[in-house]
Amino acid sequence: MFRLTLKLKLAAILAAIMLASFGLVYLATSSLATSILADQETRSLVAVADILVPALSHAHDRLELEDSLHQAERDASLVAAQVLTEGLETVAPGGCTPAEILLGREALVDLGKSPGGTAIVRSPSAGRLFAVLRPLPGGGRLFIARSAAAFEARRHSMTVLLVIWGAVVVLAVLLGGSILLRNVVVRPIERLLQEASRVATGDPGMTVLSADADEFGALSKSLNAMADRIRADRRKIEGQVEELTEINRRLSEAHEQIIRTEKLASVGQLAAGVAHEIGNPIGVILGYAEMLEDSSLDEKARAAAAGHIRRATERIQGTIRDLLDFSRPAIDEATTSDVARETREIVQFVSPQPRFRYVQVDVRELSPVKRRAAVPPSRFKQVLLNLLFNAADAMEGRGTVTLTLEETGDGVRVVLSDTGPGIPEAILLKIFDPFFTTKEVGKGTGLGLYVCHTIMNRYGGRIEVANRSEGGAQFTLVFPGGVQ
Repeated sequence: MFRLTLKLKLAAILAAIMLASFGLVYLATSSLATSILADQETRSLVAVADILVPALSHAHDRLELEDSLHQAERDASLVAAQVLTEGLETVAPGGCTPAEILLGREALVDLGKSPGGTAIVRSPSAGRLFAVLRPLPGGGRLFIARSAAAFEARRHSMTVLLVIWGAVVVLAVLLGGSILLRNVVVRPIERLLQEASRVATGDPGMTVLSADADEFGALSKSLNAMADRIRADRRKIEGQVEELTEINRRLSEAHEQIIRTEKLASVGQLAAGVAHEIGNPIGVILGYAEMLEDSSLDEKARAAAAGHIRRATERIQGTIRDLLDFSRPAIDEATTSDVARETREIVQFVSPQPRFRYVQVDVRELSPVKRRAAVPPSRFKQVLLNLLFNAADAMEGRGTVTLTLEETGDGVRVVLSDTGPGIPEAILLKIFDPFFTTKEVGKGTGLGLYVCHTIMNRYGGRIEVANRSEGGAQFTLVFPGGVQ
């Protein structure tokens, strides 16, 4: 497209220059030809007057005078040949249209005042005329006029000839100029474009070649230098991309390790509280096991004891299974979470923990939450569990945590608010930094909120924190919607 446009532009510029030149030359030659033809016509008419004046001066009578005038009209193709008085009144020949009527009185007076008594005038009846008004030796004036029709015809013929020759010259020059421009400008540019395109496509051995010593040769050298720089930059960029890929891989592994480490820390905290959850069922099992050792126990009592042992065992099994599910999600885990269900499961899971013994956790749905969040269930639970642990620690084990669930325009929002002291404004913007913690040494890793922030970003969500006006902290989790 670019090459075609360049050709059209060059052709249009060349054609415009040639047409402008032809127009100027045509105007100049046409004006010159008109001037030359008019001068020839005037000279011819003056020559007729120079011949006729002596003949009229030697005429012996009126009849000879009129014969000379008629003879001049015929021989010189005149429209009129008349003898006028000093007052410009026609006296000979008789019966002709007087010059005063042929031209008009004012035009006839102006003709007498013109240089040499010659001018091109317009007759109301005969059209444009070449006219001469010459004084006679014995008194009076000679008036002769010739039609400008022949002059116009010759000028028209010359104009047509000039147009034809000018068109031929313009076409010839345009064709020759086009060929010259194509060979001198267009072809070198096309060649350079083709070679430059090959360089741009990444041909490692491509070099722009030009044996010319002109500007195109200099351009070829510049393109070669540019191609060398591009190849060097490309090799450098490829190396940097490989390094960045490796760095990103290591960062991703480090992020996963941090998330895994924090998750194991959370599991450790859960495991400490599971002892109480498992202790009661084990006590039940031991009590009913002692009953079964009594040989006097009847079958009905034995069956009832066995049922109690089975239910207590199932309770222990469920608690351990929940703990394992949280610490190691299944390979075929879903990619989206049922927010309402997962929230209630994690609340049910932590409620028996000692640190939540005096903490009330309320779950509210502003409207039925049916949309799923685009985050795996294990990640959703990990974020929520970290926030619940932090809220319980901030309230020192006493207070209320409210979880508010609602659907947004294109996702799901979970708002966790507590009745604790809130977060100091000075550290409000630092709490998501890695290893930042306000807990005592050994009681916190400083990675919990950082992991929450990382998980939310990874799955296209966001986490926001603020202090409530009525007291306490508030964390807002916004998840993008997933496939239902």
